[in-house]
Amino acid sequence: MRDLAKRLRQFVFRLIGLAILALILVRIDLKATISALAGLHWGYLLLAIAANVPMFGLKAWRWQEMLRMQGISYQWRDAFLVFMSGLFLGWFGTSGIITKLGLKLYPRKKLRDVETFVTDVPEVVPDAVFRLTHSEMIEDINIWFQPYPLMFKGNHHMDIYITGDTEEELEFKRRMMWRAVQDHIDSGNGGFMWLTPDVKPTFLEMPQKSIARFADVRKGGGFQYAGPIIPVDTYPACVKKTEELGVKHRLGYSVMARIIGRGHCMMFGFAFTFNRADDDEMQRVTRALDEAAEFALENGGLMWKPTIDEQHAALARMDPTTVRLFQRMRALLDPNGVMNPGNWEVS
Repeated sequence: MRDLAKRLRQFVFRLIGLAILALILVRIDLKATISALAGLHWGYLLLAIAANVPMFGLKAWRWQEMLRMQGISYQWRDAFLVFMSGLFLGWFGTSGIITKLGLKLYPRKKLRDVETFVTDVPEVVPDAVFRLTHSEMIEDINIWFQPYPLMFKGNHHMDIYITGDTEEELEFKRRMMWRAVQDHIDSGNGGFMWLTPDVKPTFLEMPQKSIARFADVRKGGGFQYAGPIIPVDTYPACVKKTEELGVKHRLGYSVMARIIGRGHCMMFGFAFTFNRADDDEMQRVTRALDEAAEFALENGGLMWKPTIDEQHAALARMDPTTVRLFQRMRALLDPNGVMNPGNWEVS
């Protein structure tokens, strides 16, 4: 009976797989697919396949050997399936072990432009981000908030980047951008800042040299930041916390944020300047960064490139079952503890 139930489950799963494949095939534009295939250079395609097939086999053998070292006997076919699952499932490097790298390429448009939306109401920023990213016209959004120079104090600046192959395409995207935040402009809670021809090149620099100038604002120091990935709607609270920490620890500060993906989350930088020769100031920066990391974790954030202390803080809040899974994964993939030692180690 148990064997029959197992076979029935396998049959059902296969039917589901076939149904999904059929659904995909139905939605494919066959004419466009055939046209694309006709334009392929088959020699290069076969060469690429020939180069990858042995790699798949070697990686499956690696999985088989790693499992064998743990006392688990696996057939090569099963090890191959384990490896293939890694093409779809992953920890994105969270376990401290690099298992796979990928490169996402975007078309490089001929033209690039930037507009800066400014508001003195922090609650406007999350809504503006959602509206702009929903338009799908935007290449990138950088947000910054700082008390100096005084002309910037109290204002949240959103640098919104668009790209296009023609001036007409840029103009269309620019109109969509303005339309997305028109309600905030009409209500008087925000507007676009005119970037003069001599200023705009600074905003379009890649990378921006202005960041380096901020790094030496204390003349002989630099700046350090805690950079969690936070839900976009927590932006106002994180800005307020940055201001509070700057006053509490007597530090220069700034906020830097960048949108990740479609606007559900953002990389947020609690940044503080320091002078390396001032030991007391260095200690105050450390305390401010620790408090910023704690605040981010308490408000649904995840640290990006976390320090050892920040890793421990995240592990302390992690579900115990996930922590145990962490331990078992590291033991399986790195039994000798030689891969990225010291990071994400569970005592």
